[in-house]
Amino acid sequence: MFKIIFILIISSLCSLFLGIALIRYIQRKILNYLSVENYKEAIHPDSKYLMNQIPSEELSLTQLEKDTFLKRYDFCYFVHGTFVGNDPFHIYGLLSYLFPENGKPIIEKIQQYGHKNHLAFIKDFGNFNSFHISSLKELVDSDFPAETFTWSSGNNHLARVNGAIKLLKSIISKHDYKSSILLIGHSHAGQIFALMSLIINNIFFRKKLSRIVGRKNLLMIEKKLKFLKTLKFTFVTLGTPPRYQWHISPKMKLIHFINHRGNEPIGGSFSGLLTTRDGDYVQQWGIAGSDIVSPLNEEALINTELNQLLGEGSNIVELKKNIKTRKRLHRNGKNLLVDYRDQGNLPNFFKTALGHGVYTKVNLLPFHLKEILKHLD
Repeated sequence: MFKIIFILIISSLCSLFLGIALIRYIQRKILNYLSVENYKEAIHPDSKYLMNQIPSEELSLTQLEKDTFLKRYDFCYFVHGTFVGNDPFHIYGLLSYLFPENGKPIIEKIQQYGHKNHLAFIKDFGNFNSFHISSLKELVDSDFPAETFTWSSGNNHLARVNGAIKLLKSIISKHDYKSSILLIGHSHAGQIFALMSLIINNIFFRKKLSRIVGRKNLLMIEKKLKFLKTLKFTFVTLGTPPRYQWHISPKMKLIHFINHRGNEPIGGSFSGLLTTRDGDYVQQWGIAGSDIVSPLNEEALINTELNQLLGEGSNIVELKKNIKTRKRLHRNGKNLLVDYRDQGNLPNFFKTALGHGVYTKVNLLPFHLKEILKHLD
Protein backbone atom coordinates (compact mmCIF):
# COMPACT_ATOMS: atom_id res chain seq x y z
CA MET A 1 0.00 0.00 0.00
CA PHE A 2 2.85 2.36 0.90
CA LYS A 3 4.57 1.64 -2.42
CA ILE A 4 1.41 2.47 -4.35
CA ILE A 5 1.01 5.79 -2.50
CA PHE A 6 4.69 6.59 -3.04
CA ILE A 7 4.42 5.83 -6.78
CA LEU A 8 1.30 8.02 -7.05
CA ILE A 9 3.06 10.91 -5.29
CA ILE A 10 6.13 10.61 -7.52
CA SER A 11 3.93 10.39 -10.63
CA SER A 12 1.98 13.48 -9.57
CA LEU A 13 5.16 15.45 -8.92
CA CYS A 14 6.61 14.41 -12.27
CA SER A 15 3.41 15.46 -14.02
CA LEU A 16 3.48 18.79 -12.19
CA PHE A 17 7.10 19.52 -13.12
CA LEU A 18 6.52 18.45 -16.70
CA GLY A 19 3.46 20.70 -16.86
CA ILE A 20 5.40 23.67 -15.51
CA ALA A 21 8.25 23.00 -17.93
CA LEU A 22 5.79 22.78 -20.82
CA ILE A 23 4.08 26.05 -19.85
CA ARG A 24 7.45 27.81 -19.62
CA TYR A 25 8.52 26.40 -22.96
CA ILE A 26 5.30 27.59 -24.61
CA GLN A 27 5.64 30.99 -22.93
CA ARG A 28 9.22 31.38 -24.21
CA LYS A 29 8.10 30.46 -27.73
CA ILE A 30 5.24 32.97 -27.67
CA LEU A 31 7.44 35.67 -26.15
CA ASN A 32 9.90 35.11 -28.96
CA TYR A 33 7.06 35.19 -31.49
CA LEU A 34 5.74 38.46 -30.07
CA SER A 35 9.10 40.02 -29.28
CA VAL A 36 9.18 43.78 -29.58
CA GLU A 37 10.86 45.35 -32.57
CA ASN A 38 11.58 49.08 -32.24
CA TYR A 39 8.55 49.84 -30.09
CA LYS A 40 9.34 53.57 -30.22
CA GLU A 41 8.13 53.49 -33.82
CA ALA A 42 4.67 52.67 -32.45
CA ILE A 43 4.52 56.05 -30.68
CA HIS A 44 3.60 58.55 -33.39
CA PRO A 45 4.89 62.09 -32.74
CA ASP A 46 1.35 63.45 -33.24
CA SER A 47 -0.09 61.21 -30.50
CA LYS A 48 -1.24 63.03 -27.39
CA TYR A 49 -1.66 61.11 -24.15
CA LEU A 50 -2.24 61.52 -20.43
CA MET A 51 -2.06 58.93 -17.66
CA ASN A 52 -4.71 58.50 -14.98
CA GLN A 53 -6.16 55.99 -12.53
CA ILE A 54 -9.66 54.95 -11.58
CA PRO A 55 -10.39 56.51 -8.17
CA SER A 56 -11.17 54.08 -5.38
CA GLU A 57 -14.28 55.97 -4.20
CA GLU A 58 -17.60 56.21 -5.97
CA LEU A 59 -18.08 59.32 -8.07
CA SER A 60 -20.98 61.54 -8.93
CA LEU A 61 -21.33 64.67 -11.02
CA THR A 62 -21.36 68.11 -9.45
CA GLN A 63 -24.16 70.50 -10.34
CA LEU A 64 -21.72 72.46 -12.51
CA GLU A 65 -20.77 69.28 -14.37
CA LYS A 66 -24.43 68.39 -14.90
CA ASP A 67 -25.16 71.86 -16.26
CA THR A 68 -22.10 71.70 -18.52
CA PHE A 69 -23.10 68.29 -19.85
CA LEU A 70 -26.65 69.42 -20.63
CA LYS A 71 -25.33 72.55 -22.30
CA ARG A 72 -22.90 70.60 -24.50
CA TYR A 73 -24.96 67.57 -25.56
CA ASP A 74 -28.44 66.95 -26.91
CA PHE A 75 -28.28 63.17 -27.24
CA CYS A 76 -26.09 60.18 -26.34
CA TYR A 77 -25.52 56.90 -28.17
CA PHE A 78 -23.94 53.88 -26.46
CA VAL A 79 -22.42 51.63 -29.12
CA HIS A 80 -21.17 48.10 -28.37
CA GLY A 81 -18.09 46.48 -29.88
CA THR A 82 -17.34 43.17 -31.60
CA PHE A 83 -19.04 39.83 -30.81
CA VAL A 84 -21.91 41.25 -28.70
CA GLY A 85 -24.23 42.42 -31.50
CA ASN A 86 -27.06 40.63 -33.28
CA ASP A 87 -24.95 38.64 -35.78
CA PRO A 88 -21.29 38.50 -34.67
CA PHE A 89 -20.37 35.36 -36.62
CA HIS A 90 -22.63 35.99 -39.65
CA ILE A 91 -24.71 32.92 -38.85
CA TYR A 92 -28.02 34.70 -39.44
CA GLY A 93 -26.62 36.43 -42.52
CA LEU A 94 -25.65 33.04 -43.88
CA LEU A 95 -29.11 31.60 -43.11
CA SER A 96 -30.77 34.58 -44.80
CA TYR A 97 -28.60 33.98 -47.83
CA LEU A 98 -29.54 30.28 -47.94
CA PHE A 99 -33.25 30.93 -47.32
CA PRO A 100 -33.86 34.40 -48.82
CA GLU A 101 -37.66 34.42 -48.81
CA ASN A 102 -39.67 32.00 -46.67
CA GLY A 103 -37.05 31.71 -43.94
CA LYS A 104 -36.58 35.43 -43.22
CA PRO A 105 -39.35 35.94 -40.58
CA ILE A 106 -38.29 32.84 -38.64
CA ILE A 107 -34.59 33.74 -38.85
CA GLU A 108 -35.29 37.26 -37.56
CA LYS A 109 -37.23 35.89 -34.57
CA ILE A 110 -34.46 33.43 -33.72
CA GLN A 111 -31.90 36.23 -34.08
CA GLN A 112 -33.83 38.54 -31.73
CA TYR A 113 -34.32 35.78 -29.17
CA GLY A 114 -30.65 34.76 -29.28
CA HIS A 115 -29.40 38.33 -28.98
CA LYS A 116 -31.75 39.07 -26.08
CA ASN A 117 -30.55 36.05 -24.11
CA HIS A 118 -26.92 36.81 -24.91
CA LEU A 119 -27.28 40.35 -23.54
CA ALA A 120 -29.03 39.07 -20.41
CA PHE A 121 -26.03 36.80 -19.76
CA ILE A 122 -23.17 39.28 -20.27
CA LYS A 123 -24.99 42.31 -18.76
CA ASP A 124 -22.54 45.25 -18.57
CA PHE A 125 -19.38 43.24 -19.16
CA GLY A 126 -17.98 44.55 -22.43
CA ASN A 127 -21.45 45.72 -23.42
CA PHE A 128 -24.00 48.51 -23.00
CA ASN A 129 -27.63 48.01 -21.95
CA SER A 130 -30.64 49.84 -20.51
CA PHE A 131 -28.88 50.28 -17.16
CA HIS A 132 -26.38 52.63 -18.80
CA ILE A 133 -29.25 54.78 -20.04
CA SER A 134 -30.89 54.76 -16.61
CA SER A 135 -27.58 55.63 -14.95
CA LEU A 136 -26.96 58.49 -17.38
CA LYS A 137 -30.40 59.92 -16.69
CA GLU A 138 -29.81 59.67 -12.93
CA LEU A 139 -26.45 61.41 -13.28
CA VAL A 140 -27.48 64.34 -15.50
CA ASP A 141 -31.24 64.63 -16.01
CA SER A 142 -34.16 62.21 -16.06
CA ASP A 143 -35.34 63.61 -19.40
CA PHE A 144 -32.01 63.43 -21.20
CA PRO A 145 -32.43 61.35 -24.39
CA ALA A 146 -30.11 58.38 -24.92
CA GLU A 147 -30.17 54.96 -26.53
CA THR A 148 -28.07 51.89 -27.20
CA PHE A 149 -27.22 51.21 -30.83
CA THR A 150 -27.01 47.65 -32.18
CA TRP A 151 -25.00 46.50 -35.18
CA SER A 152 -24.01 43.01 -36.30
CA SER A 153 -20.64 43.21 -34.44
CA GLY A 154 -18.92 41.02 -37.02
CA ASN A 155 -15.14 41.15 -36.92
CA ASN A 156 -14.44 42.42 -40.43
CA HIS A 157 -14.35 45.63 -42.48
CA LEU A 158 -17.76 45.24 -44.11
CA ALA A 159 -19.57 44.65 -40.82
CA ARG A 160 -18.10 47.90 -39.47
CA VAL A 161 -18.87 49.81 -42.67
CA ASN A 162 -22.48 48.60 -42.52
CA GLY A 163 -22.57 49.59 -38.84
CA ALA A 164 -21.34 53.11 -39.65
CA ILE A 165 -23.88 53.52 -42.47
CA LYS A 166 -26.69 52.26 -40.24
CA LEU A 167 -25.72 54.64 -37.43
CA LEU A 168 -25.47 57.63 -39.77
CA LYS A 169 -28.92 56.85 -41.17
CA SER A 170 -30.29 56.63 -37.63
CA ILE A 171 -28.79 60.03 -36.81
CA ILE A 172 -30.26 61.56 -39.99
CA SER A 173 -33.73 60.28 -39.13
CA LYS A 174 -33.75 61.35 -35.47
CA HIS A 175 -31.93 64.65 -35.06
CA ASP A 176 -32.34 68.30 -35.91
CA TYR A 177 -29.90 70.71 -37.52
CA LYS A 178 -26.92 71.67 -35.36
CA SER A 179 -27.62 69.00 -32.76
CA SER A 180 -24.72 68.03 -30.50
CA ILE A 181 -24.33 64.27 -30.22
CA LEU A 182 -22.22 62.29 -27.76
CA LEU A 183 -21.21 58.81 -28.95
CA ILE A 184 -19.61 56.40 -26.48
CA GLY A 185 -18.31 53.21 -28.09
CA HIS A 186 -16.55 50.11 -26.81
CA SER A 187 -13.82 48.30 -28.74
CA HIS A 188 -14.36 48.25 -32.53
CA ALA A 189 -17.28 50.67 -32.19
CA GLY A 190 -14.42 53.16 -32.35
CA GLN A 191 -13.70 51.97 -35.90
CA ILE A 192 -17.35 52.70 -36.72
CA PHE A 193 -16.85 56.25 -35.43
CA ALA A 194 -13.67 56.60 -37.52
CA LEU A 195 -15.60 55.47 -40.59
CA MET A 196 -18.32 58.02 -39.85
CA SER A 197 -15.74 60.81 -39.74
CA LEU A 198 -14.30 59.65 -43.07
CA ILE A 199 -17.68 59.27 -44.77
CA ILE A 200 -18.79 62.75 -43.69
CA ASN A 201 -15.55 64.66 -44.29
CA ASN A 202 -13.51 62.86 -46.94
CA ILE A 203 -14.98 62.93 -50.45
CA PHE A 204 -12.25 60.69 -51.87
CA PHE A 205 -12.88 58.05 -49.23
CA ARG A 206 -16.62 58.28 -49.77
CA LYS A 207 -16.30 57.78 -53.54
CA LYS A 208 -14.03 54.77 -53.14
CA LEU A 209 -16.33 53.28 -50.52
CA SER A 210 -19.37 53.78 -52.77
CA ARG A 211 -17.62 51.94 -55.56
CA ILE A 212 -16.89 48.96 -53.30
CA VAL A 213 -20.12 48.60 -51.30
CA GLY A 214 -22.53 50.09 -53.85
CA ARG A 215 -23.65 53.71 -54.21
CA LYS A 216 -27.23 52.90 -53.20
CA ASN A 217 -25.99 52.07 -49.69
CA LEU A 218 -24.62 55.60 -49.28
CA LEU A 219 -27.23 57.46 -51.32
CA MET A 220 -29.28 58.69 -48.34
CA ILE A 221 -26.12 59.85 -46.56
CA GLU A 222 -24.83 61.70 -49.64
CA LYS A 223 -28.16 63.53 -49.93
CA LYS A 224 -27.94 64.58 -46.26
CA LEU A 225 -24.25 65.51 -46.12
CA LYS A 226 -24.97 69.21 -45.61
CA PHE A 227 -27.19 68.31 -42.68
CA LEU A 228 -24.59 65.96 -41.17
CA LYS A 229 -21.96 68.68 -41.39
CA THR A 230 -24.11 70.97 -39.21
CA LEU A 231 -23.99 68.47 -36.35
CA LYS A 232 -21.45 68.42 -33.55
CA PHE A 233 -20.01 64.98 -32.78
CA THR A 234 -18.11 63.98 -29.67
CA PHE A 235 -16.57 60.54 -30.15
CA VAL A 236 -15.53 58.62 -27.04
CA THR A 237 -13.82 55.27 -27.52
CA LEU A 238 -13.28 52.68 -24.79
CA GLY A 239 -10.53 50.16 -25.53
CA THR A 240 -10.56 50.75 -29.29
CA PRO A 241 -7.52 49.28 -31.10
CA PRO A 242 -5.46 51.91 -32.97
CA ARG A 243 -6.42 50.89 -36.44
CA TYR A 244 -8.55 52.94 -38.88
CA GLN A 245 -7.68 56.50 -39.88
CA TRP A 246 -9.84 59.42 -38.77
CA HIS A 247 -10.88 62.65 -40.51
CA ILE A 248 -11.78 64.98 -37.68
CA SER A 249 -13.46 68.27 -38.58
CA PRO A 250 -13.67 71.37 -36.33
CA LYS A 251 -17.15 70.20 -35.24
CA MET A 252 -15.82 66.86 -34.04
CA LYS A 253 -14.04 65.98 -30.79
CA LEU A 254 -12.31 62.71 -30.00
CA ILE A 255 -10.97 61.03 -26.87
CA HIS A 256 -9.78 57.46 -26.27
CA PHE A 257 -9.91 55.67 -22.90
CA ILE A 258 -7.37 52.84 -22.74
CA ASN A 259 -6.87 50.38 -19.87
CA HIS A 260 -3.13 50.67 -19.28
CA ARG A 261 -0.49 50.00 -16.64
CA GLY A 262 3.15 50.92 -17.10
CA ASN A 263 5.34 54.00 -17.46
CA GLU A 264 5.71 53.79 -21.24
CA PRO A 265 2.72 54.43 -23.56
CA ILE A 266 3.05 51.03 -25.23
CA GLY A 267 1.11 47.78 -25.02
CA GLY A 268 1.81 45.03 -22.53
CA SER A 269 4.13 42.07 -22.88
CA PHE A 270 2.86 38.50 -23.07
CA SER A 271 4.45 37.63 -19.72
CA GLY A 272 1.76 39.69 -17.95
CA LEU A 273 -1.18 38.29 -19.89
CA LEU A 274 -2.51 35.80 -17.33
CA THR A 275 -2.88 38.43 -14.60
CA THR A 276 -3.83 41.33 -16.89
CA ARG A 277 -0.68 42.99 -15.58
CA ASP A 278 -0.28 45.62 -18.30
CA GLY A 279 -3.90 46.50 -19.02
CA ASP A 280 -5.97 45.81 -22.13
CA TYR A 281 -4.40 43.18 -24.38
CA VAL A 282 -7.30 43.06 -26.85
CA GLN A 283 -6.86 46.79 -27.51
CA GLN A 284 -3.30 46.20 -28.69
CA TRP A 285 -4.03 42.95 -30.56
CA GLY A 286 -7.28 43.83 -32.38
CA ILE A 287 -5.26 45.60 -35.05
CA ALA A 288 -4.76 45.19 -38.81
CA GLY A 289 -4.71 41.52 -39.73
CA SER A 290 -6.92 40.33 -36.84
CA ASP A 291 -10.25 40.11 -38.69
CA ILE A 292 -12.25 36.92 -39.23
CA VAL A 293 -13.07 35.91 -42.81
CA SER A 294 -16.79 36.11 -43.56
CA PRO A 295 -18.48 32.77 -44.34
CA LEU A 296 -20.27 34.43 -47.25
CA ASN A 297 -18.11 34.44 -50.37
CA GLU A 298 -19.63 37.70 -51.62
CA GLU A 299 -18.79 39.47 -48.33
CA ALA A 300 -15.31 37.96 -48.26
CA LEU A 301 -14.62 39.44 -51.70
CA ILE A 302 -15.88 42.85 -50.62
CA ASN A 303 -13.67 42.70 -47.53
CA THR A 304 -10.69 41.96 -49.77
CA GLU A 305 -11.45 45.12 -51.74
CA LEU A 306 -11.87 47.09 -48.51
CA ASN A 307 -8.36 46.05 -47.48
CA GLN A 308 -7.05 48.57 -50.01
CA LEU A 309 -9.05 51.33 -48.31
CA LEU A 310 -8.87 50.34 -44.63
CA GLY A 311 -5.74 48.21 -44.29
CA GLU A 312 -5.32 44.47 -43.96
CA GLY A 313 -8.32 42.63 -42.59
CA SER A 314 -7.54 38.95 -42.08
CA ASN A 315 -3.80 38.40 -42.50
CA ILE A 316 -1.77 36.41 -39.97
CA VAL A 317 1.58 37.66 -41.32
CA GLU A 318 0.49 41.29 -41.02
CA LEU A 319 -0.98 40.61 -37.58
CA LYS A 320 2.29 39.12 -36.30
CA LYS A 321 4.22 42.13 -37.57
CA ASN A 322 1.78 44.60 -36.01
CA ILE A 323 1.57 42.80 -32.66
CA LYS A 324 5.31 43.14 -32.24
CA THR A 325 5.08 46.93 -32.15
CA ARG A 326 2.83 46.80 -29.04
CA LYS A 327 1.09 49.91 -30.32
CA ARG A 328 -1.12 51.57 -27.72
CA LEU A 329 -1.79 55.13 -28.84
CA HIS A 330 -4.08 56.56 -31.49
CA ARG A 331 -2.67 59.21 -33.76
CA ASN A 332 -5.82 61.36 -33.70
CA GLY A 333 -7.60 62.66 -30.62
CA LYS A 334 -6.54 62.52 -26.98
CA ASN A 335 -5.38 59.22 -25.48
CA LEU A 336 -6.24 58.78 -21.81
CA LEU A 337 -4.23 55.86 -20.42
CA VAL A 338 -6.15 54.75 -17.33
CA ASP A 339 -5.33 52.10 -14.76
CA TYR A 340 -8.75 50.49 -14.31
CA ARG A 341 -7.45 48.45 -11.35
CA ASP A 342 -8.35 45.07 -12.84
CA GLN A 343 -4.92 43.49 -12.37
CA GLY A 344 -4.77 40.28 -10.30
CA ASN A 345 -2.12 38.38 -8.38
CA LEU A 346 -3.58 35.15 -9.73
CA PRO A 347 -4.64 34.38 -13.31
CA ASN A 348 -7.71 36.53 -14.06
CA PHE A 349 -7.45 36.94 -17.84
CA PHE A 350 -10.79 35.18 -18.42
CA LYS A 351 -12.58 37.20 -15.75
CA THR A 352 -11.32 40.48 -17.22
CA ALA A 353 -11.55 39.42 -20.90
CA LEU A 354 -7.83 40.18 -21.16
CA GLY A 355 -8.41 43.61 -19.62
CA HIS A 356 -10.98 44.51 -22.28
CA GLY A 357 -14.28 44.03 -20.48
CA VAL A 358 -13.98 46.53 -17.63
CA TYR A 359 -14.76 49.78 -19.48
CA THR A 360 -18.52 49.28 -19.76
CA LYS A 361 -19.23 48.57 -16.10
CA VAL A 362 -22.14 50.83 -15.19
CA ASN A 363 -20.45 52.10 -12.03
CA LEU A 364 -17.64 53.59 -14.17
CA LEU A 365 -19.95 55.85 -16.17
CA PRO A 366 -19.56 58.82 -13.74
CA PHE A 367 -15.77 58.61 -14.08
CA HIS A 368 -15.95 58.60 -17.88
CA LEU A 369 -18.38 61.51 -17.97
CA LYS A 370 -16.25 63.60 -15.63
CA GLU A 371 -13.14 62.94 -17.73
CA ILE A 372 -14.99 63.74 -20.96
CA LEU A 373 -16.09 67.07 -19.55
CA LYS A 374 -12.61 67.77 -18.21
CA HIS A 375 -10.58 67.00 -21.32
CA LEU A 376 -12.98 68.01 -24.11
CA ASP A 377 -13.90 71.62 -23.48
